[in-house]
Amino acid sequence: MLQGIAVLLMIYHHFFNDLSIHGESLRFWNAEVVIRFAWFGKICVGIFAFVSGYGMFKVLEHKSGGAIVKRCVSQTLGLLIRYWIVLLVFMGAFFSMGKRSFEPREFLQNFFCVSDSYNGAFWYVQEYVFFMLLLILVHGFFAAFSKKGEATRGKGILKIFYGILVVAGLLWLGLSAVLPSVRESLKLCLDTIRIAFVLVFFMGYFSSRFHTFESLFDKLYILSFSAKDHGAKSNNAQSYSTQNNSFINYFLQRLLGFLLCGAVMTLRMLLADAPSYARLDFLFVPVFALGLIMLFYKRTDDGKSVPGLLGALFERLGHLSVYLWLTHLFVFDITKDLIYKITNSHFIFFLLEAAICIFVGYTCYLAEYYAKNLASSICKITKTTKNGEMSK
Repeated sequence: MLQGIAVLLMIYHHFFNDLSIHGESLRFWNAEVVIRFAWFGKICVGIFAFVSGYGMFKVLEHKSGGAIVKRCVSQTLGLLIRYWIVLLVFMGAFFSMGKRSFEPREFLQNFFCVSDSYNGAFWYVQEYVFFMLLLILVHGFFAAFSKKGEATRGKGILKIFYGILVVAGLLWLGLSAVLPSVRESLKLCLDTIRIAFVLVFFMGYFSSRFHTFESLFDKLYILSFSAKDHGAKSNNAQSYSTQNNSFINYFLQRLLGFLLCGAVMTLRMLLADAPSYARLDFLFVPVFALGLIMLFYKRTDDGKSVPGLLGALFERLGHLSVYLWLTHLFVFDITKDLIYKITNSHFIFFLLEAAICIFVGYTCYLAEYYAKNLASSICKITKTTKNGEMSK
């Protein structure tokens, strides 16, 4: 759900953080408010990072040693494959149409996530890879020493990984001292990594690890996870149901969520001194996320927190968030002139562009879904054929 809201904020941020890119094509009812809200939209990166950190702990919770490395590498490769497909499809089209000239060095730098010159939103790919590398170290440390019997098994694998990381780092530094091209690539990588979002990622990770988010819900007596998850007794479900059916409780929950979101928006809009402002997002994002959940979640009769109607729509949109992130600037570049001819209202422009972006993202999502099903079917047929030949 949070990713769905974040991706809409991202689209608004990239389309309106600098109004000069629209020239005289659009009119704005209050340009200063539009710009400030677009700057606020940068919080989308923090939301993505927080949710990633939170979710990755859930994925790695019962893993240790090599399983941690394997899962993080798999997660990273999954993103990189989507990134490479989008890059090849869109840039291939741009090269063939003459919208962009092909430079081998620039292409390789973008392909290996060293540069984001093709698409300004691609910088986060490198950031995510950095998250995963740090996560292997951090979660590996906890997994190796926090549970009895895991120390020996976990430490061996992690020592190998640490050694590879140190050798690779020293090799890169050594080559950068000799070769200008490697030194330039290293500088590009270090310039791209943004510590503010690393902090947000690990705020999400540790919030999940130490159950601080859930505890905060419980203390507020507004949202909670299932009674089973918190060890609550079954007779508490009736009290949860009573609260859920209370109009006053429903109203107060939404009001508190609105106040939390409003406070974060106001403070961040006042403090932001640039479109890329994110210095305090490690504090703002958890509070904003809590406010959004209070606004869009409801409780079932058994005490579980589930998204309401709008929350469910945002949740569905969240499934498309990766492709929306990777493609929306390409879509903007391709369609903006056509949309300018349809409307000069910035809000209608945003709605139309967002609709096209969602269509493209959904198309990519469906293509991936059917490609996976096709690959799975081919594997099953191949396996069945081999088994049949062996039986003969």
